Amino acid sequence: MPAAHKAAAEFFRRTLKLKRDGDERLRLLAEVAQVWLENGQPLLAAGLYEALETLAPDAPVGPLGLAEIHLMHEQYAEARDAAARAIACKHNDALTLAFAHELRSAAHRGLGDEQQAAQDWQRARELAP
Repeated sequence: MPAAHKAAAEFFRRTLKLKRDGDERLRLLAEVAQVWLENGQPLLAAGLYEALETLAPDAPVGPLGLAEIHLMHEQYAEARDAAARAIACKHNDALTLAFAHELRSAAHRGLGDEQQAAQDWQRARELAP
């Protein structure tokens, strides 16, 4: 397994807080969604990220993926809202929260709200210096 895939697998294990029997299937869904996203298939990835948000509502993986996709399509309000859902998830660590704040910062920038973008960017730097 390439190093990038190992890193992605660890990220999904950590953010999904995998513990139960069916959890490996959720990790697999997250990994497939990421592969589709990286290979230029954001609509396929979005479907899986939406499913992950439903199946693992306390994990930020689904909303983070959706925020990335919305940013790619310059859908800044949707990206902001998805990033906010990721920030609100119970199962967040500092790095994941920092990433969510970075995504929300980019969405605010796209919406022309530089002040809020700067606040989110600063928060991301505090969480992951």
